[in-house]
Amino acid sequence: MKPNVLIITPAYQEWNNLLELLPRVVEQLSKFDVQSKWLIICENSITNSAAYEDLKVTENVEVCRRELGNESFAAALQVGINQIDLHEYVVFMDGDQSHQPEQIGKLVDVLCDHDEIDIAISSRYIDGGSSENSLMLKTMSKVLNIVFRKFLKLDAKDISTNFKAFRAPLLRNVELVSKNFEAVEELLIHCAVRLGQAPNIQEIPDTFTTRVYGESKRKLGQFIGTYLMSLLFLKRKIRNQATKNL
Repeated sequence: MKPNVLIITPAYQEWNNLLELLPRVVEQLSKFDVQSKWLIICENSITNSAAYEDLKVTENVEVCRRELGNESFAAALQVGINQIDLHEYVVFMDGDQSHQPEQIGKLVDVLCDHDEIDIAISSRYIDGGSSENSLMLKTMSKVLNIVFRKFLKLDAKDISTNFKAFRAPLLRNVELVSKNFEAVEELLIHCAVRLGQAPNIQEIPDTFTTRVYGESKRKLGQFIGTYLMSLLFLKRKIRNQATKNL
């Protein structure tokens, strides 16, 4: 049987990028169960209605909006998580063309072929992986990932990438406490809490490319302090949340 996969893409005013990604993502979806879909979470106020309609033409592509009054990255992820239903696997992928859709099948294959693996990561920082970012950005990113790895006690080199595949039960009904991009790391903490131990992670090499259209909303230098401060509170908040749900 083919796997049932939900691909979640938070995308704030990424219409030109999304239209170019469309045929490549649809090609990946053709390898999965017919109930698989690509869920795009766009800005609340649609800024390109023509592209919006073009994306909706394809049956297994759904475009929905962020909640009114909250355009944050974390809010977009939450909209996607709320739609995890009978899917077996969940893949998160950015909508700026920095992530290559051809990796989706490879990530899902890791989980399908290895029952012991909880999360598959498309990694810039293992052998065979690379990034087109500037040397300064790459250095800052690697340092940040070292901090994440030690603090979260995870065996992975590229924790901060949003390009990951999860077993769906690990994320179903998760309620994020993050306010912005640190939600990427928060998902890993939720998995650890649900498993009662650090998740088993496998990384596959990836080439991170610079976006094709538009400007990045994620300024690493600007958010690095937010990341580090938020990590001090995330574990405690999530564990408290899990205790209340018992």
